[in-house]
Amino acid sequence: FTHLSLMRDTRLKQLHELRVMAENEPGDVIIAGDFNILAGLPELDILLGDGRFALANNPQDATFRLFGRHYLLDLCVVNRALLP
Repeated sequence: FTHLSLMRDTRLKQLHELRVMAENEPGDVIIAGDFNILAGLPELDILLGDGRFALANNPQDATFRLFGRHYLLDLCVVNRALLP
């Protein structure tokens, strides 16, 4: 479970660290939490870019509302093998 930074540069570093940790796990991996990807799903390319991991959320479902805008911030990323 994670809560990533609101600061983009710090968040990108945290995503890199999560990727390294996930790759070093011998079993299946589930990463869930508040990712704070205010710039949108492309920020997740660090985790999802090569297809090993996948987003378990429906990308169309917002999880947070702020000043009338809807964001997908609370995410679940898993090994692709865990998805149907």
